[in-house]
Amino acid sequence: MIGLRQKIEERMDRLQEAMESNLHLSDPEVVEEMIAGVSKFWEVLSDEDKDYIHGARYALEEDVSWEIDHEPSSYDEYQDLFGGDDWDHGQYDDSF
Repeated sequence: MIGLRQKIEERMDRLQEAMESNLHLSDPEVVEEMIAGVSKFWEVLSDEDKDYIHGARYALEEDVSWEIDHEPSSYDEYQDLFGGDDWDHGQYDDSF
């Protein structure tokens, strides 16, 4: 017998495949059914799964392409390398 966690993972995997292929743009009803099928487990979903579902709903409702960019921007890499985003270089820290 299939466990609840495995059922959720399988449904989330199918939703992810659908979103990454932008199925929500060509067949929104199917994606809506997928979201509904996994949302019924809302109380036991991980925060990550809930965030993903919120993003999928947004893309579906706003009719926007689902694009995954796994690479950090050069700005983010620079901030990581040089210690944050201190736009004023600390000269106003005592002002507030």
